[in-house]
Amino acid sequence: MRAIETSKGGGFSYVARGQLWESPDWFRALTLQERTEGLPGGCHAEPGPPVDPERAERRYARWRAQPPFSAEGAWSRRLAADGLSEASFLSLLGEPDADLARRQGEPPPWLLDLERAFTHPSPHAFPEPSLPERARQHLGFLEAVRPLLDAGYSRLCQGVLELAAGPGELPFDPQSAPAFLAAGLAQHLILLMSRTMVLELNLAGREGRLAGETPEARFASFVAALRSPATALAVLRQYPVLARQMVETVSCWIEVSLELLRHLRDDAEELRGAFSPDRHPGKLAAVETGLGDSHRGGRTVAVLTFASGLRLVYKPKPMGVETAFQELLAWTAQKGFEPAFRRLRVVDRGDHGWVEWMEMAPCATAEELTRFYRRQGGYLALLYLLAATDFHHENLIAAGEHPVLLDLEALFHPWVAEIGAGPGETPLGRPLFASVLQSGMLPMRTRWGAGEAASVDLSGLAAPMVQTTPQPVLATEAAGTDAMRFVRRPVELSPGKSRPTLNGAEVALCDFLAPLVDGFVAMYRLLAGHREELAGPGGPLAAFAEAEIRVIVRMTRTYATLFMEGQHPFSLGDALDRDRLLDRLWEVIEEWPRLAALVPAERRSLLRGDIPLFTAQPGSRRCARASPASTRRTSSARRGSSATPSRPCSTAARNTPRPRSPRRPGHRRETRSWQSPGRSAAAWRSSPSARPGRRTGSPPRLTRRLPGAWPWRASTSISACRASFSSSPTWAR
Repeated sequence: MRAIETSKGGGFSYVARGQLWESPDWFRALTLQERTEGLPGGCHAEPGPPVDPERAERRYARWRAQPPFSAEGAWSRRLAADGLSEASFLSLLGEPDADLARRQGEPPPWLLDLERAFTHPSPHAFPEPSLPERARQHLGFLEAVRPLLDAGYSRLCQGVLELAAGPGELPFDPQSAPAFLAAGLAQHLILLMSRTMVLELNLAGREGRLAGETPEARFASFVAALRSPATALAVLRQYPVLARQMVETVSCWIEVSLELLRHLRDDAEELRGAFSPDRHPGKLAAVETGLGDSHRGGRTVAVLTFASGLRLVYKPKPMGVETAFQELLAWTAQKGFEPAFRRLRVVDRGDHGWVEWMEMAPCATAEELTRFYRRQGGYLALLYLLAATDFHHENLIAAGEHPVLLDLEALFHPWVAEIGAGPGETPLGRPLFASVLQSGMLPMRTRWGAGEAASVDLSGLAAPMVQTTPQPVLATEAAGTDAMRFVRRPVELSPGKSRPTLNGAEVALCDFLAPLVDGFVAMYRLLAGHREELAGPGGPLAAFAEAEIRVIVRMTRTYATLFMEGQHPFSLGDALDRDRLLDRLWEVIEEWPRLAALVPAERRSLLRGDIPLFTAQPGSRRCARASPASTRRTSSARRGSSATPSRPCSTAARNTPRPRSPRRPGHRRETRSWQSPGRSAAAWRSSPSARPGRRTGSPPRLTRRLPGAWPWRASTSISACRASFSSSPTWAR
């Protein structure tokens, strides 16, 4: 790379404006869809032959060899998803970088942000984050984007000062709050860039560019070189997809962080009344972000700790289902279920909410364990009624004698194989899905790779404290030295907190089958005995009808694997290579062709760094993808035009009582017809042909679980429960 003129500022070197930023190499970060949208005359225009036919044919052959694209039907559907013809696709594959840059005209917004970060000193330096030891060994890699971190942190500090400008007492200190949020960004950027940095580290060693007598010294030499803008920009220019990820991740972090602090400021009085009425919670003392999956533009669950010791869980999503479930638990207590469930305090603010923090705690006596498992049996029946799924060991916590469900987004879950099916179609496997096994609470082996032995037990009731992955996963070796590398090996899974202990010692589930089954039977009989009130228009289930629920169309592990494989350096040099990798989402379409309509939305989420999220409502047959409104600044906006404003954030939260969970302000919902065999709640209410014995005002999903001959159904469920225990080798651990 040509010499770069630099200047000192804030302890770092900054790059002067020049031809570096006009290089066509940066435009390789454009995705296939973005290149398609920029075609002259639109994507349906007839293109000329590819400028580089050999390159186009080579790329085309690799794409077509990837399953399921050897079949013409699957390939045609793939091209149609981006509005491409065979000729236009080949033309894009063979387009030189210089032609692509010329066709796009102006530099993309993320490149302008990167240029500004490297050419203008920032008033604030990104603080040293507090990270676990394993993550700290990767911390030096962030030197490659230090100017970008400083610029982002400065923007965050400015935004926090603007939040603090209003009247009233703030629940956080504007000077310290930004630093609390730094660790989450640092860990995420390390995750994105480590594989590329390790490759560059090894190349530098082979080429003799590392100085030092020890492996640690040579690693330090590599980190020191990254502080040079010439070295850092050479790496980013070689991997423009990674450079774009860095910029957009920092921008999302700023937006999401300011949104969290804004919600905390606006909700402070209500939070104090709900969670700490007798004691002032004090100022914000710590924030832990990145908990759970990333959805809706980098938004994750966060835990906030205050000076008084109070801890709150912040959830950036509608909380209607959480509120309705706590009310349902109260209803079961009123109807006589014993022992009563522990209810969580929830503050629902429409597009986000707050939940009290729960700590795992042991049981002190065998009687407490008996009550714990009777409650678990009651939960099994309740979750069976609510068609719940995904209650694995991380979604439940044993708080003394109280099992507490932590994530309720997968209630009223449809069977994925039925999505788009017509009336009368019943795919194979329906009886198993409709059983009590659906919730994921009972012991069950989950496939993790090929072979009979490649499975683990992740159930809420019986997941072992210690398990290793049957299949090797990506991990680092020799971190912090010049021999650092990525390998694949089995690793230990994080222990869950779902199983109770007696004074700290593990207990055998088989010793408590009787209270578990008793709890199931008692709850089932309670629900059947009050079915008219339960499923009536004013009953406790009616509150769920318009609450937002999640539709899980693929395992999260599938998405996470695709995303992480997309961080391989070979996928970060050209966005088309990453597009081809993400097209593995199409493999399942041969088995479930109706899911083809969801693949484009899945790809967009993964390209943004999110786990794809689809939502629905129990009273509807529509499936939606809640996605953030476009926050990419247009070139004209950057140049002073009145076009799209810069990265809009959500408006202040509302606290209006309402049965419906509203859309997130500033977000759009893409909907697809549900078309499941079951009718919607509205259709059921208006239908003259509702089954005898059922209230015509009840949604079908709320009544189909309690048929008239409920004792037969209950005995069948108990049999399934017993069969599950006897067939699983893990429940006695």
